[in-house]
Amino acid sequence: PSEQTWRRSAESLREVADLAGELNVTLGIEPVNRYESDLVNTCEQAIYLKQLIGRDNIRIHLDTYHMNIEEKSFYEATSLAGADLIHYHLCENDRGIPGTGHVDWDGIFRALGEMNYRGYAALESFVDCTDNMNTWVWRRLAPDGDTLVREGVAFIRRMQRRHGLAP
Repeated sequence: PSEQTWRRSAESLREVADLAGELNVTLGIEPVNRYESDLVNTCEQAIYLKQLIGRDNIRIHLDTYHMNIEEKSFYEATSLAGADLIHYHLCENDRGIPGTGHVDWDGIFRALGEMNYRGYAALESFVDCTDNMNTWVWRRLAPDGDTLVREGVAFIRRMQRRHGLAP
């Protein structure tokens, strides 16, 4: 993106942040992969946009699916977000059951443990093959939704305990 695109985006989002602030709402900038946006693909870019916006109610929302495509290191990106991290989408590289692919879960949870993260996180995976193009799933990523949730949550809990984040 050009510097003009960054500035215009920041100006628009500053207005959104101001209105959100009046309502006591915090906004999270989520870097997404290059196939969905050309503006914010990495944590570093999200931090840059946050700085351009210049409002206290702007934070960072990371997503392992997008990070798998755009970040060189899950650990470094998570650490970089630091105190600005407000939400984390936890899913495997193929959006299947966490722990069954090649996402660097130890790097993620090591960084979260080091920063003593106590913010929000969500299991964001897909199981249904539908005509709905919003999920971009054409094959089964888990036997069923119950299995996905049961095994995904069990894996995430193990990682939390391993890295000192057990609830």
